[in-house]
Amino acid sequence: MAERAKDPRLQELYDQGVNLYSFSKLGTINQCLYSAWRTYILHDRGLGSVYTELGSACHQAAEDFIEGKIKQEDMLPIFNEGVVQCDLLGYAFPKDFRGNDSIRERYLSDLQNCFKTFTMPKGKFTIEELLILRVSPTRAMQGYSDLLRWNNDGTVTVLDLKSSSNYAEKDLLEHGRQLTIYGMALEQAGYKVKSTAWIMLKYVVINFNWYATKRSKTKTPLTRIVNRSKIYATIKDAVESACRESGMDEADIEMAMMEFSKTNILGDQFPAAVREQFSIKPYVRNYPYTEELKQEALDYINKTADLYESLPHDKDKPWQPCEITKDNQFFCNALCSHRKTCPYIQDYNDRLAANTSKPDDEEDLF
Repeated sequence: MAERAKDPRLQELYDQGVNLYSFSKLGTINQCLYSAWRTYILHDRGLGSVYTELGSACHQAAEDFIEGKIKQEDMLPIFNEGVVQCDLLGYAFPKDFRGNDSIRERYLSDLQNCFKTFTMPKGKFTIEELLILRVSPTRAMQGYSDLLRWNNDGTVTVLDLKSSSNYAEKDLLEHGRQLTIYGMALEQAGYKVKSTAWIMLKYVVINFNWYATKRSKTKTPLTRIVNRSKIYATIKDAVESACRESGMDEADIEMAMMEFSKTNILGDQFPAAVREQFSIKPYVRNYPYTEELKQEALDYINKTADLYESLPHDKDKPWQPCEITKDNQFFCNALCSHRKTCPYIQDYNDRLAANTSKPDDEEDLF
């Protein structure tokens, strides 16, 4: 993504001595104080990762298309160039539990499908708007919204593009705070917020008529939210049935289904009478915007900022690291920007290797 120009509103806050925070800064402080110390006291941004790099490529492709800077066919090359850059930088996907590349293959399949089929969303949008929430005379939040949709009734909808996996229910609050904070910033600026939501780029919502279970006797309307790489697997039986009902030749059905299995795109190889029986749209996941969630977000901001401002901002006094366990070691090893220089994850890995039992000679006999 292009570098953002410095906004005079931010400089004015700096000149007033206001402590500025971003959502990512709050997250780093809560996740690991040692990482926060390296990032914000030493000003060491560390390394990127395959997910940050490709997330930026996804944002650039989608936002440039919505702004009218590029055509739809230009989106996929932007994403693929991001993949090339990751390979050149050595940013690799993690291996699956078998040591294979299924995580990489599924991720690329999902997002390549997205940018082959992405359509212009309806409405009037602005991109990358700077939003500032003044929390107190000495504290403010700042961030750039992905998309703001300006509705016909004078309200605004906050939309965030996500190239990550779908969020589990237990993680919604952690991720939803960003939407809530952006909504509050807009309200503080005088706008009325209608709703907040994520556009989950790796997923689609499919509506179609089919049997709910293998034992069902009649077709019913079904809704399925699936990875884009699983579109074919989700509706193949229903599509094949619709092809026969439309009078397609068996040889044509076989060829069309083979192409569908490769691309996960219900394309022009199927007649319109078949395609229009299936609604396949990007998954927009709504997140509630309530007074309770606004207060929770403010409490989170102030609690985190209080902690940050209470610590010594001394380049010679590192802050305490998070406790590294089997539950968070993946993040520390694969995603943390300081993964190559952090002595604590190195120590954890060394201890783990030392404690790994080696087989006895008898166990290694065959």
